[in-house]
Amino acid sequence: MAKRPADKENITFRLDKDMLDRISLEAEQKGVSMNSVAQNIISEYYDWSAYAPKAGMIPIHKTVLGMMVDKLPEKDIIEIAELFGKVKAKNMVLILRNDYHARAFLDVFESWLKSSSVSFTKHVNHGAEVYTVTHELGIKWSTYLSCMLRVIFDDMGLNEVTIEKTDDIVMFKIPLLILQNEQSVAVPVASNTIR
Repeated sequence: MAKRPADKENITFRLDKDMLDRISLEAEQKGVSMNSVAQNIISEYYDWSAYAPKAGMIPIHKTVLGMMVDKLPEKDIIEIAELFGKVKAKNMVLILRNDYHARAFLDVFESWLKSSSVSFTKHVNHGAEVYTVTHELGIKWSTYLSCMLRVIFDDMGLNEVTIEKTDDIVMFKIPLLILQNEQSVAVPVASNTIR
């Protein structure tokens, strides 16, 4: 589903010279406009940073996370993944996107990966949207992530999603037909928990 171009308006902000210099440098390095960099900064803030703490997300160093996960037996990793997938993921998506369906989850998932600097690709192949996540945290994190995704997709009734894992990569494929036909699941939510 292609996003429609949003209406745009002009506005002026006053920023510190140091901040403008940093935006200008980033724009130059990426070969984009300063407006594009500013748009990305604001989008990232509202897509993730502003509401992630309300959803229970905290930053943690990748090395620490990897070391902690490596100490756990596989059965505990699966138990944690199932609990998070069944209970916490739905709450997180509702808080961050005010809705709960596959597109809302995928949007949150992508925002989390981007904010965590986890490398991923997304493309369409043979009638499916394919995500390849390269996390570099080892097989136990692959086990956690693939199990969590399976629980979430099953909870949404998306049993046709295929998930594969290696030591440092988790790949999943969602048939496009499912994404095109999905409808939002009505979930009663207290109004004070949603942005």
